[in-house]
Amino acid sequence: LEEFRRIADFNRSCGVEVEEIGAEDVKRLFPLCRVDDVLSAFYVPGDGRVNPVDVTMALGKGTRMQGGQIFEGTPVTQVMVEDGAVKGVVTPRGTILCEHVVNCCGMWARQVGGVSG
Repeated sequence: LEEFRRIADFNRSCGVEVEEIGAEDVKRLFPLCRVDDVLSAFYVPGDGRVNPVDVTMALGKGTRMQGGQIFEGTPVTQVMVEDGAVKGVVTPRGTILCEHVVNCCGMWARQVGGVSG
C-alpha cells in the first residue's frame, strides 16, 4: 500500500488528481465491485475520459493499417451466421463476407443487434 501511496504522490506532483479512497467509496462509485477484501483504493476522477471522435478516427486508422475495411453509409440488413459464427453481412450494396463484425452503430446499435439473431 505504501508503494501505491508513493506513486499517487508522484502523480499528484505531475498534476494528476489522485484520491485515496476506502472500500465504501469504491462500492459507491462502482456498485458491481466486490470490496470485502479492499484495504484502500486510488481514484483518478479524470481517468478514462476521451474524445469519442478522436478515438473513432484512431480505431478506424488502425483497422485500415491492419488491412481491414470500413464501409460508411452502408446499412446492414442481415448478419449471416452459420454454426454460431458470423460469416458476413447483407447490405443494400451487396453481401460482405467476413470473420468479424463490429457493431459501432451508435444509437442504431440495438436495431443492428436485433438483426444479428
